[in-house]
Amino acid sequence: MTFDLLATVAVDATLASTVFTAVSAIAILLVLILWAKVHAFVALILASYYVGLMSGMDLLTINDSIKSGMGGILGFVATVVGLGAIFGKLLEASGGAEALAYSLLKKFGEKNATWAMVVTGFLVSIPVFLDVALVIIIPIVYALTRKTGKPILYYGIPLLAGLAVTHAFVPPTPGPIMVAEQLGANTGLVILYGVIIGFPTAVLAGPVFGRFISTKITHGIPEEFSTEHLAKKFEDEDLPSFSRVFLVLLLPIVLILVQAVTAEIYKPAKTQVIVSSAEVVQTQADVEQPHMTIVESEEGYQIVMVDHQGERSTMFTSDLPADKAVGLPAYGALVSSVDSVETLSPRQRDEILEATLKLTGFSENIPDQGTVLKLIAFFGHPFTALIIAIFAASFFLARKQGFSPQQIMELSNSALAPAGIIILVTGAGGVFKQILIDSNVATVMAEAIVQSNINIVVLAFLISALVRIAQGSATVAMVTTAAIIAPLLPGMTGLSSSDYALLTIAIASGATVLSHVNDSGFWLVSKFFGLTEKETLMSWTVVETIIGISGFIGALTLSYVF
Repeated sequence: MTFDLLATVAVDATLASTVFTAVSAIAILLVLILWAKVHAFVALILASYYVGLMSGMDLLTINDSIKSGMGGILGFVATVVGLGAIFGKLLEASGGAEALAYSLLKKFGEKNATWAMVVTGFLVSIPVFLDVALVIIIPIVYALTRKTGKPILYYGIPLLAGLAVTHAFVPPTPGPIMVAEQLGANTGLVILYGVIIGFPTAVLAGPVFGRFISTKITHGIPEEFSTEHLAKKFEDEDLPSFSRVFLVLLLPIVLILVQAVTAEIYKPAKTQVIVSSAEVVQTQADVEQPHMTIVESEEGYQIVMVDHQGERSTMFTSDLPADKAVGLPAYGALVSSVDSVETLSPRQRDEILEATLKLTGFSENIPDQGTVLKLIAFFGHPFTALIIAIFAASFFLARKQGFSPQQIMELSNSALAPAGIIILVTGAGGVFKQILIDSNVATVMAEAIVQSNINIVVLAFLISALVRIAQGSATVAMVTTAAIIAPLLPGMTGLSSSDYALLTIAIASGATVLSHVNDSGFWLVSKFFGLTEKETLMSWTVVETIIGISGFIGALTLSYVF
């Protein structure tokens, strides 16, 4: 399949030029970040200018695209990442993460402590950044190591696996949220598939691999942490209860999941668009779903609309009033750009449907949602769900633990500082995506990929993995890959809501593999577990690679099922 694409590029000058622009832009991006040490935010903006110039865009148009791309992505991501950071900070400061860890350890027992560690990591890393979560939970790993005499990696690897999986796969952590928004994926479905794929992956990379690698690397607690350093903030009796923390943590996830499942069940059928000729129009008479048939004849177009209520409307373009008729040449060019009677791509369907409704004044007449569905949609939106979660964490955790309103305000302020960097890098990724769309680079590449039959899930994983390995940051890998993949999707037929969610998991999987010396997480693990570079490669790098490959296999497999 890849060779078919390469052969097409070789004989098509336009495609070759487009591919060169895209590939060289990624290369420039990596050189700026790795060699020139330019911040990823600035590097993405510069790479966007390069694509625009190479594609022949007007200089002022490039700046308009940058403005549009930045605003288009940040409206959602900035809000969710900011709210998620505050929620995580409240959970951390109130002792909620410690309560989860210690309670699970008691429930599982010392014999099954590795399972307690993987579940703890899996839950805690949903609202809390991985590095912060590691600092909070690492004293428990030290305590277990000291008490049992087992190697530190016996307990540490399961914890790291749980943390890494949800950090990559399960919103509202920033990575999957950013990718989902770029692709237009349903956040609730990303959570659902992230958990379905993620937990077995965490078990494989955690307790299973941890038992093996702890027989090869048998270190105990690092000497600098052998005292009571990093002791927990609260005594056992002062920690919030497990049930209280668990319910607060689960609250936004359940709200988002209920909304996602409900939206899929009660989603109205899309209006089918059929472009036909007078000779074959009768073959479309049995279409049952809402549809629009556009029949081309010598006199113009006959447009037949059957809306969601089953009501039928007909119009001949020869009867259009003068103010509408002026748009006919552009409309004719749009309709003529597709092959008669063939299935349209989602993008073609949406473009022709929108243009026809505007030209004719027809309405799809989609039934209004009932009050219950509207309430579910409102409370299950990530904005609302996280706002509710913040109030729940403030009252049931922070206030109950003795924090004053002023202290809660200060915690919220401190949470937003690290979130700002993530938000800006994401915005720059949105700029790169918009430039690829406006320069027509994405359209040309999408058509070539469709013709070459390369599986889009495989392509997304490979691009993300290459960017991750080259520059180290999982966030930059996700943002860059989403910016490349997102413009290709509207031109592809047959992609469902599940496919978009699974593409999000595939990109996150690629951005997880082969963490090495250019990844800050590599050195964090090396420090807290007292490992040499070689030992960190043998342990942490393998954990990340197991997670990445398993996540990719899971996403690819489910893409054939749903």
